Amino acid sequence: MYQSSLSKRCLTPLQPNIRGTVDGQAMYACLLLAVDCEDRTITTIEGIADDDEALTPVQRAFIEADVFQCGFCTADQIKSLQGLLTTTPNPTDEEILRAVTGNRCRVMPPT
Repeated sequence: MYQSSLSKRCLTPLQPNIRGTVDGQAMYACLLLAVDCEDRTITTIEGIADDDEALTPVQRAFIEADVFQCGFCTADQIKSLQGLLTTTPNPTDEEILRAVTGNRCRVMPPT
């Protein structure tokens, strides 16, 4: 079952930064083949809120803090933090840093 409007190809090595969850487990797209996802639940950024109108607390925090990144990076950061908070409700600063470290922006230069 897909909890997204996106097709299977969104979890292919063509977009290595895209993260999703497979059966509730955070995954890097570059480490997962679409063929291995058959009959598994895939959730992308479009499917993380409880309903179509709601935003998660992480999504709201990004908006309130005016976090600016491209569409790929923002979704990756949100999914990474959402996955962390699912397994670790009160993460340390180190755990938060580790959760988002794998997200590399290819659009904006490092500051």
